[in-house]
Amino acid sequence: MLMDARTDLLLDLNILSRATQKYYDRQLQPFNLTYAQLPVLLMIYESEGITANQIVNQGQYDKGTVTKNVQKLEALGYIESSLSRTDKRLRHLYTTDLAKTVIAQIYAIRRDWWNHLMTAIPCREAPLFLSQTRALVENAIVASNTQSMPLLFYRMERLSARAWPGRLAMVLHVTGCNFRCPGCQQRSRIMLPEDARLLDPGSIREEIDRRSGFVDGIVITGGEPFLQNGLISFLRDLKDKHIPVRIKTNGLFPDPLACCLQEGLVQEVSLEIRNDLQHYAASAGLKSFDPGPLTRSLKLLGNAEISWDAVLEVDDSWFQDSDPGQLAALLADADHIRVINHKRTEQCVDPNLGPMDEHGYRDWKERLEK
Repeated sequence: MLMDARTDLLLDLNILSRATQKYYDRQLQPFNLTYAQLPVLLMIYESEGITANQIVNQGQYDKGTVTKNVQKLEALGYIESSLSRTDKRLRHLYTTDLAKTVIAQIYAIRRDWWNHLMTAIPCREAPLFLSQTRALVENAIVASNTQSMPLLFYRMERLSARAWPGRLAMVLHVTGCNFRCPGCQQRSRIMLPEDARLLDPGSIREEIDRRSGFVDGIVITGGEPFLQNGLISFLRDLKDKHIPVRIKTNGLFPDPLACCLQEGLVQEVSLEIRNDLQHYAASAGLKSFDPGPLTRSLKLLGNAEISWDAVLEVDDSWFQDSDPGQLAALLADADHIRVINHKRTEQCVDPNLGPMDEHGYRDWKERLEK
């Protein structure tokens, strides 16, 4: 079967896992064995006297899975157990004579699958392939035990005179968003490729330190910054360095926003508005929209002693019946409101979405901007 040219490790690993299970289940059927039991049986055969806990550690299994497979192998007559002489809580596992009569055939089945997989890999490249595969496994083990994700910075603009009016700023772009706006121009940030090159937070901190005398502040934009688990900690570090911060958000995360306002972690907020409340869901790429979090954020900003603005992007599809008057009332406390017209690009989530006609665009600007 020919595969599409792409980089999708998650899907590839899923296909490989299912194909491997299908192959082994078919080949092992004469022995009443399954793919799930095979690694456990081989570990016992190659390390006679091994314990269930050792299998758990070597195979990165959970205890329940090992217990289930050991019980099944015992019931089939392939393994047996005996109490430890030094620790009565432990049972040592051994293969039976029955297992030894079929083990050569099982190894042949495993070797056959290996040959199938390695057909396209030259022999001289096999050692490199195996070492890289082992590295992937070790990285996966470490990552699977990691409790929190780091900040995912996608891009850094070292100096910008446009991102924060009146300031020379560094701009940090994060990935991920809770919206799927048809008009979003940052498709690769919300549909992040697996092989996307993300920036190390440590190197970004070093760059900030190097440029502390040249920049007047830092702008953090997305995606949606408040989706990032490490954002508040990062902002506290910037506050300790006396670096002003402007953050761009869709306003759907009032709790971390409140934390930022209470602790003085941001000096300016830019709110990206999608539409009036009746048409918000469609413009945000959602089936439904709860305005509660947004109205809470608006109330927080209205009571805050910082400057904040709102930005609305209009287009030719989702504003036919929208009410600029409702939006003007909703954003009455904003210091500034800016209306921009959508531009059709290939990087857009919906590349067929076009700009609003010039007359309609001017009308929205006149009724909203301040």
